Amino acid sequence: MKFLFILFPLLCVVSAREDHHDVIDVMRNLQLRSLVQLLEVADLTPSLEDADSCTVFAPSDAAFAKIPDDIKKQLLSNPLFLREVLAFHASPKEYMSTDLKNNQLLDTLLKGFVMRINIYPSTNTITADGSPVSNADNKGSNGVVHVVDQVLYPFPTGTVDSEISHNDNLTVLNTAVEKADLASALDGEGPFTLFAPTNDAFSKLPNGTLPSLLKNVTALTEVLTYHVVSGVYYPAGLSDGEKLKTLQKGSLVCHVNAKPGSESCTVFAPTDEAFSNLPADVRKQLREGRLLLLEVLMFHVSPNTTMSTSWKNNYIVATLLEYLCSIRINIYPSTRVITADGSVISNPDNRASNGVVHVINQVLYPQPIQSIAKEIDNIKQLKELSRVVEKAGFGRILNDAGPLTFFAPTDDAFQKLPDATLQNLLKNVTALTEVLSYHTVSGVYYKAGLSDGQELMTLQSGTLECHVRHTPGSGSQVEVNEAKIVGLSVPALNGVMHVIDTVLFPPK
Repeated sequence: MKFLFILFPLLCVVSAREDHHDVIDVMRNLQLRSLVQLLEVADLTPSLEDADSCTVFAPSDAAFAKIPDDIKKQLLSNPLFLREVLAFHASPKEYMSTDLKNNQLLDTLLKGFVMRINIYPSTNTITADGSPVSNADNKGSNGVVHVVDQVLYPFPTGTVDSEISHNDNLTVLNTAVEKADLASALDGEGPFTLFAPTNDAFSKLPNGTLPSLLKNVTALTEVLTYHVVSGVYYPAGLSDGEKLKTLQKGSLVCHVNAKPGSESCTVFAPTDEAFSNLPADVRKQLREGRLLLLEVLMFHVSPNTTMSTSWKNNYIVATLLEYLCSIRINIYPSTRVITADGSVISNPDNRASNGVVHVINQVLYPQPIQSIAKEIDNIKQLKELSRVVEKAGFGRILNDAGPLTFFAPTDDAFQKLPDATLQNLLKNVTALTEVLSYHTVSGVYYKAGLSDGQELMTLQSGTLECHVRHTPGSGSQVEVNEAKIVGLSVPALNGVMHVIDTVLFPPK
């Protein structure tokens, strides 16, 4: 079971702490998996390991899971953007929480960008660019790690006034600021907190109110300065009933409604039978390995409510485990089945006050973030296939964004071929590519989504015919042409891989 190999080093790190571990080791010990993986992808790990001193404001896995989908996509597809965002989370000097001061500006590893620290005694909160520090002062040999509950973004170097002028939802406010000649005040050093009404907010005013204000600069200035407070106040630093003194000399009263359990979530819930179907050795490891159990269960939960009616085929759902470790939804009209990472959703859309539960018939496992080509390299029974893929240069296809379904012949499958057949294929890259393309289908097809007699069009332009045999008490046996699918399906970043016991050849 591949996921056990992935997690074993992590377990070793947690249980065998060294006296001298750097900030990267600290993050591993804190189980900040998303951040550690992304730092490696962005090639920032060596910089933090080799630093003489540093401070890292480290987002939790839940923080990464909450990132909007479009930003996730940009982070994964744009290495420069990813590197800049991550560099903004670290300072080249060490700052313990006792060293931090309100409105302190810290230099970051992203040259020219600073991070603002705020300290709020009323809520006993420290924020870094508005993100609350939830776990401070995790000391390493070369610095300190403070866990934060939001991902930080390098902010523009403009003033409050320039931010207003660049926001399409604040065009009316921008006009009012210019009319009242307050731009110079909002361009000042501050620091300020501005409560900025949107265009929709102005549109809710009674007819005639806004035109009258725009004609009366004194009244307009009074209203605008009532929206401005001296000092920086992020939501995390505001307490219920707190009063803020405005530049207009009046007070704003804060109302903080913190409802327990108000955050939404989606749970993909395995049945009792699904847990009982786990291999005995896996059940034992889950019982004895608390970290492993935690990771597996977190992989079944998404931080957002997602109903089945909002899904499309190949829809990606973020999980609490880490935002790079997500669940792929597939919809199969031919079998009227919806799957989550290949597990059939048997009872969807069970609403609750704070989310939704979808019942599934298999336990899901966290999978590494790798392409089909990388998955082939990681499986011992596919060494011959790995050699064949490399010989044909087919890794380029199997590394593609896809999504793809690949039927992967085992080493035993290749051994069943006549000796001359494989040798001749290895000498003929064109023929070899034809064979591999015949094992590859565009789209994601888990076993649950295949129906008896269904034909799948391959990248070679030939078809594979599916044969599904249902045996009471032992599930379904699925074959493509004459090849049986053996073992578990292997989810990948760009699709799914099924291991098969026979090499497939396109009809002549």
